[in-house]
Amino acid sequence: MSPEPNLVSTNAGRCNPVGPAGIHPTQISDGFQYATNRAVEYLDDIAVKVDLSDREALLKNAVTSLNSKVRLIGRFWTHEPGRP
Repeated sequence: MSPEPNLVSTNAGRCNPVGPAGIHPTQISDGFQYATNRAVEYLDDIAVKVDLSDREALLKNAVTSLNSKVRLIGRFWTHEPGRP
């Protein structure tokens, strides 16, 4: 299943009502679908291919991806009241 429909429905729920402005809901949906397709194309263009048999590269990517999350969790668990 592709992520496109989920992106469209998620963003559609965030938009302001525009009925009085004369914009039909299908135009809004079509716009979100177009933007989603363009975003997916862009991400495909900038994506870096990774050899799934290269364990070192996979570990490096995993560490990079999780690094900020681990720091954030560490801050949450060590947070003391009254300290930012």
